[in-house]
Amino acid sequence: MASPTGNEKSTAVRGLGEIALRVNNLDAMQKFYEEVIGLPLMTRFPNVAFFKIADGYGGHTQVLALFDRSESPGYRGQTQQLPPLTTSRLR
Repeated sequence: MASPTGNEKSTAVRGLGEIALRVNNLDAMQKFYEEVIGLPLMTRFPNVAFFKIADGYGGHTQVLALFDRSESPGYRGQTQQLPPLTTSRLR
């Protein structure tokens, strides 16, 4: 994160509302997040699973949503190579 300049103010992240991921195998990813990561499953529908990450900030639960992209004909997604994270980028 870049240092604030001029009239910009630094904002600390207090929480995340939700994280949404499109996955190829919803059943396998559900099992991974439940059994390996230890997130409790909030609810499951045929093509989506919602997990509780934490109570959150200001009374809003932090949620991980997994969406089954195998049911989306023609969906190819996008792959993007990100630069390595360095501590200098966090200041």
